[in-house]
Formats: sequence, C-alpha cells, structure tokens
Amino acid sequence: MLVIWARFQSSEKTLTVYKNYSSSSGSYIQISPINTAVQIGLPLQVDVESNFKPTTLHFVVSSRGQVVTVGTVNSTSFSLTPAVSWSPEACVTVYCSLSSGEITSDKACMPVNQQNYISLSWSSGEAQPGDQVSLTATVLEPRSQVGIVVMEVDDETPKDDQDLEAKQKCNIWIMTNARLYKEKQPDGPTDDALEVEHYWSQYMDGAKTLLWLNTNVR
Repeated sequence: MLVIWARFQSSEKTLTVYKNYSSSSGSYIQISPINTAVQIGLPLQVDVESNFKPTTLHFVVSSRGQVVTVGTVNSTSFSLTPAVSWSPEACVTVYCSLSSGEITSDKACMPVNQQNYISLSWSSGEAQPGDQVSLTATVLEPRSQVGIVVMEVDDETPKDDQDLEAKQKCNIWIMTNARLYKEKQPDGPTDDALEVEHYWSQYMDGAKTLLWLNTNVR
C-alpha cells in the first residue's frame, strides 16, 4: 500500500494506492523479490517480511494452472525444492490467517530453469570389446521415465557430427546423433507415413548395433 500526503498552504490532500486489496487492520506481508530463474532440484530460499509478527505462514505453489505443492511453516524464512512440475514458471503464494479471521497474502512468480535435468556417465572412459561397463543416468525428479539409445558411431564420423541435434518433420521430433539426410522430394503432395519411414530407416541403417533401454530411475 502506498499513501501520498500533500499539503500546500492551507490545502491538504491524501491519495492512497492499493495493490490487490486493503487490509482492515493494516496488516501486510511481502515476499522478498526473486530476480533469477530457479533451478530444478536446488533449494529455493523464500523470505517473507511483514509489519506484524506472524505465528504461522501457509504457502501454495502453482504452475500451469495446477497446484504442485502446499505447506505450513512457523518461520518467515523457509526453503522449497523446485520440481519438474514447477516448469516453465512457478508462482509462490504465501498467506497468513489473523486471529480476527482476516487473511493477508502475497505472491511471487519466477521462471524455472530445466537445464541439467538429466546427466549420463560411464563407469569407464575407455573399454575393450567384451568389457563390463555400466551407464549411470542421474535425474532430479524421482521415478522419472528415461529412454536411452546406445549405438555405435563410425570412426570416420567427424566429431562435430556427433553432437545431439533435433529435427522436426511430419509433426514428429527426432533427437539423435545419427547423420540424417533428407532426400529431395518431387513436387506435389507427399505421404507423411512414407516420410516417417524414410527417416526411421536411415536412423536404423546408420547403426551397426543398437540397444534400447526404457526404465524408471530413482
């Protein structure tokens, strides 16, 4: 709430500007500004200021029109851990119920960064045929469904060609480090099913060995 009071000679004027609502008891809380994007899996510190001493604060986190987490704390400073369900933007609402029955609240919205959501690591940097190796997939969200494709890369493949790239065709997304080439199509309408088969056959033909894993991870 902002109150502007002005006086000139014998004249006085007061202008009051409200944000959201005016508290009948003059009680307000405010979430400290969160100016940076929050990271999934990393603690988010929430600090609440007030012009009275609240005994209990309640919080609600919503994203994409859905409530993703709720809770109650007995401190004006607490920590939350963003999850994947918070993306791409989360709004934290903190409110306090006064003894008179009045409710005062504040809300802060922030973007959620999904970088480094999943990481892969081999148990060994180099292995010979027949050696036992393990692949560790680390995710930030429990019980995530992870799909992994292991394929052989030609020794003659340029290093720059091994980076993951995404291509869109026929309303499907392909993410792969295989070299995909689009053949020039004749003028006129084409069959989407044939296009999909064309891309898929190139993907399969580009690998001498192909291993698919589809599993839930901790």
